[in-house]
Amino acid sequence: MAFEVVPDTEEYRALACQFYETCPFGDYDIARIIRSEMIQENDGMDVVVKQLYHGTHHSTLEAIARKGFDWRLTAAPQRREKGTANLATAFARSPNSNTHFMFMAKVLVGRHTGGKSGLKRPPPLDESNPYGKCYDSCVDNIFSPQVYVIFDSNQAYPEYIIEYNSHKS
Repeated sequence: MAFEVVPDTEEYRALACQFYETCPFGDYDIARIIRSEMIQENDGMDVVVKQLYHGTHHSTLEAIARKGFDWRLTAAPQRREKGTANLATAFARSPNSNTHFMFMAKVLVGRHTGGKSGLKRPPPLDESNPYGKCYDSCVDNIFSPQVYVIFDSNQAYPEYIIEYNSHKS
């Protein structure tokens, strides 16, 4: 099954325009454009990317902003991203009880399934093939996800830091 982007499509034209804007005109010719492995593993369907929230302690802000999320420096091997800022606030600790910090992150959630505590990787798409393709993420509720758990640091990009004050006592 080929996952080459067809030259006569809007997708191809947009990608080609972006490519040619970055290099001198006439110096290069595109031979072909191929969808990334993540899309290929998603059976050619669009990859699902969401803007989610990640509450954090003020002491980790700079490290995350500079280098992204590094699971090796956390107690948990996977990362939980929240669908709403209200849920993430519980994790947005600070030395001052009124000031909190939260990242708004681009998260590649892909195909998700229900999760459970203790998973080291997402479950396989086909239970009869435990070493085959896996889901991309797990969620707290498959019908109305509020919490997404990802298992690879390449799935999340910390896009913005939101500093805010709590009016709750």
